[in-house]
Formats: sequence, structure tokens, C-alpha cells
Amino acid sequence: QKTGYVVNNMLTLPIRHMVDQSRAVGVIQVLNKLGEPGGFSQQDEMELEKFSMIISDSFYRQRWRALESSAKLEQESLALLATVNVEAPTKAQSRPATAVSSSGTLNPTMPFVWRQEEEPPPEPLFKSCADPDGNVPSPMHEEDLQPPIPETREVVVGFSSQSSTPPEVARSFIFDTLSYTKDELVLMVPMMLEDINVVKTCGIMADRLRGWVFAVQRSYRNNSFHNWFHGFSVFQNCFSQLYACKMVGLRFVDIFAVLVAALCHDLDHPGVSNSYLVEGEDELALRYNDQSVLENHHAFLACEILRKEETAIGACMPKSEQSCLRRTVVRSILDTDMLRHNDLCQQTVSRLGSANKEDATPADRQFCLSMLLHTADLSAQLQPFSCAAAWEERVSQEFVLQAELEIEAGRTPAPFMTFDMGDIQQRGKLQRNFIDYVLVPMWDPYTQLRPFLRPAFARLLANRAKYDYRSIHGCDAPPEVHNVNEASSGSAPDRGRSL
Repeated sequence: QKTGYVVNNMLTLPIRHMVDQSRAVGVIQVLNKLGEPGGFSQQDEMELEKFSMIISDSFYRQRWRALESSAKLEQESLALLATVNVEAPTKAQSRPATAVSSSGTLNPTMPFVWRQEEEPPPEPLFKSCADPDGNVPSPMHEEDLQPPIPETREVVVGFSSQSSTPPEVARSFIFDTLSYTKDELVLMVPMMLEDINVVKTCGIMADRLRGWVFAVQRSYRNNSFHNWFHGFSVFQNCFSQLYACKMVGLRFVDIFAVLVAALCHDLDHPGVSNSYLVEGEDELALRYNDQSVLENHHAFLACEILRKEETAIGACMPKSEQSCLRRTVVRSILDTDMLRHNDLCQQTVSRLGSANKEDATPADRQFCLSMLLHTADLSAQLQPFSCAAAWEERVSQEFVLQAELEIEAGRTPAPFMTFDMGDIQQRGKLQRNFIDYVLVPMWDPYTQLRPFLRPAFARLLANRAKYDYRSIHGCDAPPEVHNVNEASSGSAPDRGRSL
């Protein structure tokens, strides 16, 4: 009454402790949003949440900077810092066991396991997977899930400001990345890494992890297909494969490396192919001598981000494991070059029926990781058709743009890039052929080697039939057409099987 100031709307959020998210160390409040009578929106809440995280991070770094500077990279000090830089797990049975040696120090080379052997395996998360349109699966026992799997898209978004764990659907092979915003996906990455327990096991500091994720996101260009959404989609697919089964022969440092490689595998992608850069004598092609030009560039940038102090998420590991991390990241990204595709497919076929599928030699581990990343990179067409078709449209837009650039430069584009976006028949034919000649030769033997993914292969074949319908009729089939195998192609991954 004295000042005449009126509060029309208010948005208030807690500033949470960086280590213990259940503790509030402050409050941030904004008043009277201008320009919109409806008051503050959900997007405003997300923006304020990010500002709150920055404040919390600043408080945290001021508190621990003296300890970090005096630690001088001694193993005991780094182990202590790693312990206080991660959040406590919420459910022991929902994340891997932590790799700590008998002396209490971190040991990323210990075998990767999802749980202690004495713990009984949990009930399957899903009794059935999403329907062909990508609806969220229903939980097996809703009372056992905290929080339960959301029923609506709006509730799923809510995790970004209310929870320190990823939504359960992020663990499923069916995940519609394009239905989320960039910021939502950025917030989800640390949750997923903590969920699989590489944060604590590999000593990842929380402030560096946040900085790393933002640096990676900013390093992607706004292409139609090769962008941050694709990078996260590949990361999530790797995560879901790892979550779906016990990984035999892999170590925590391997899991850490392949997930880093997945999120970074297309950094600064220009939206054109290697052949375009080579034929145009691009600076990148000259730098890498025409060999895996883009893959070398992506791997270089991934390692550069890992080297910077504020984003050095592997710095708490021993030097030997840091070297292993870098080698594995580089090799896994280089193996995403499509020139390696046939060789990887042949290696997969050669391993079918092998008497010993659990070898843990360095070559076996790298093959497992390279195939994990390569299949994730080519997993879009194994999603429900509505999601798969959206990715097809995006990659088609990039092809058309490259063809236009090549024509302007007086070069002849590849035949599969010369079409009109409105030509649904031609696009259907091209995608059907891509499935026949690229995806099926890889996913068929791979899902025989990894049986828990076989339902996803059935979904790929169902999508292939729909693209074939497009190639004939120039439109999508009515809903009642091509329903064969839809039920089986939507079944959920089965945990507990070995790779």
C-alpha cells in the first residue's frame, strides 16, 4: 500500500545443492512478467532452472576450488573429490555397481555390471513396448517405479525441473528424441550417465559434466539431420542397449568412452558427405588426407573438449585410463565411417554361432563398442514409423541441399540425392533400398547376436513395407494396412541377457 507495487505473477524456484539435490541452499524469484497476460510459462520455468543451476554451480566451485587446487592430481584426493561431486543413487537395483577397489580408490577398469550378483534381478520395466505411433509404454508395477512412467508428454517434460533421474522411457529402445527440446535433452544427459553409474565410478565432477554437455551441444550445427537431436538420439540408443542387458566383458571405462563417443560422434557436421568435401578439396579433406574426413574431425573435436579444464570429465581417472578413454572414443567414432560398414557387418556374421561369445580381449571389446555406436548411428528406422518417417524427411532435406550445392559447383550429385522433396514415391523407393542394402545386412545378424533387439528388427521390416507402399502409391498406407508384425515389433527389450 505504501509503494503501490502490485505483484501480478510470480515464479519461484529453489537453488539446489550441487551434491545433495534434496537440499535447498537458496531461492530465486522473478516477478511480473511483461508482455504476456498469462504469466510465466513452462519455458520460463526451464530458463530459470538453468539460471538456478549456474548459481548453484558457482557456489559449489567456490567451496571446493581450494581443495581441487591443492590436490595436485593425487589419487586419494581425486577419489574424494569424485565422491562429493556426484549425487547419491536413489535405487541400488536400478543402476550398475560402483567400481571401487579394495583400497577404496576408483577403478574404471573393473568389469561393468548392472547390479551386485547377490541382488535378485528386478522385474522387467515394461510389459509391452510403445505402439507403432510411439506412445509411452505402461509400467509392469506402477507402485515400484519412482516416479511412475508418465502417461502424457507434459508430465515427461516435468522431469527437467523436478527430478535428478531420467524418465523411465529414456531406457527404452523406443524414444522420440524429436519430441523434446534441446534444453530438455541437455538436462537428461547427466542424469543418464549417473543412472548407469559411470559418474561415480569414473570420478566425473558435476561442474565439469555440466560444462561438457553444454559444450557438446553448442558444437553441433543446425542441420536438418546431423544436429544435436541426432547426436542425442545415438547417445540414447547406446544407453538403451547397455541398459537392456548385462554387458559381458566390458569395463566401466569402455561404457564411459562409448557414451562420450556417441554424444560427440557428429560434432560440427557441415551437413554434407565426405565425398563432397574430398571432391571440393575442402580444408578438412586436405587436413586429413581424404581419409574419413568428417569422422577424424568429429573425433578431434571430441578430444579437444575433453582436454579443456572446465570440460575435462575424465581428468579424475588414472593417466592410463585417460589414454584408454581417448583411444576408445577416437576408434569408435572413426568406425562410424560408412566405408567401414561392410567390414563390420562381415565381422558380425563371423561371430554368429561362435563357441565363445564372451571373449574380453581388447579387439573383442572394441568390436562390441564400435558396433554399439555404428548400429545406434543407423537406428532411426527401427523406431515407430511416425518417428522413423520424421528422420527420413530430415536426411532427405540434407541430401537435396547437398545436391543443390554440387550443381552450383558444376559437379554431378549422387543419384540418391537428386530428387524433389515432394516426390514421395521416389523418397519411398530410396528409403526402401537403403533398408534393403544397408540396414538389413547389418541389423539382421546383429540382432541374432543380440537377441533382445530382435523385436526392433521386426519393426524395421514393418517400416520397410510402409516405404514400399509409398514407392508404389506416392502416399502413406491407411492405418489398417501393413499391421502384420506390428505387435511383435513393439515388444520391449529384455534385461538380463548378455551381449
